[in-house]
Formats: sequence, structure tokens, C-alpha cells
Amino acid sequence: MQIQVEGRGLSALAPRFRGLATPLVIDHMGRVPPELGVQYPGFQALLALLREGNTWVKLSSAYAMSKRPYPYDDVAPFAKALIEAGPSRVVWGSNWPHPSYKGVPPVDATQLDLLAYWAPAEMRQRILVDNPAKLYGFPSV
Repeated sequence: MQIQVEGRGLSALAPRFRGLATPLVIDHMGRVPPELGVQYPGFQALLALLREGNTWVKLSSAYAMSKRPYPYDDVAPFAKALIEAGPSRVVWGSNWPHPSYKGVPPVDATQLDLLAYWAPAEMRQRILVDNPAKLYGFPSV
């Protein structure tokens, strides 16, 4: 199951998420406003869910969360913390065609370039290939 949740609601929803019998993908990095910081209880709840093993997070929509221009430096600490907490439970997404974004949509290639800023090369293979294959049951290549 994939959902979007407002970051401020993560703490309250975490107990329900833990009880799900199906893998859960939380989209848009949990949508925690960057000004709240990575120590925000809702984001800490998301990190705990990632570490516990039935929750996945999609690294997407940094442009929509950020209050800064590309490369969205205020979002980078969130992406890096998610990768560190759940290296085998993060996947990447472009969010194309950016359906609810009211601004000028980003160039999708630049969104992929962010991954080089957030994760070392060996981790990018996991995020882009290995983890999605495991989550979605893609055949091994």
C-alpha cells in the first residue's frame, strides 16, 4: 500500500501503520516541513517505522517540500536520514507528471541528480534497482 501523509500526522498514525499486514510505502519522504527539522517527532516516528521493517519510504518531491531553490538544501538532511535509517527500505520516484504541484514543474533529470547529492554510488544501486525489485517483486536481472 502506498500513501501520502502530512508529516505532522506521522506520530499519531505510526501505531496504526505498525499493525498493517502489508508493506507500506510512505510517499514524498513523509512530507515533513523542512523548517521543523529532522528531530521533529513525526519524522522521528517515520525513521522508527523504517527501522522496524514493514515500512518503505519513497524519496520524491523534494521540490514540493523545499523552501529553497534546487538542490533543495533544506530537504537534504531528511533524505540522508531516511537513507541511513532504512538503506534497504528506500526507493526513488520522480513524481512525474507532478499532478498537484502548483509551481513550474521541475526537470525530472535534475530530480534524479539529487540522489547523487544524498547517497553514495553503492547506495544509489540499492535505491534505484535492488530495493524496488524487492518491494515490487520485479525479477532479478
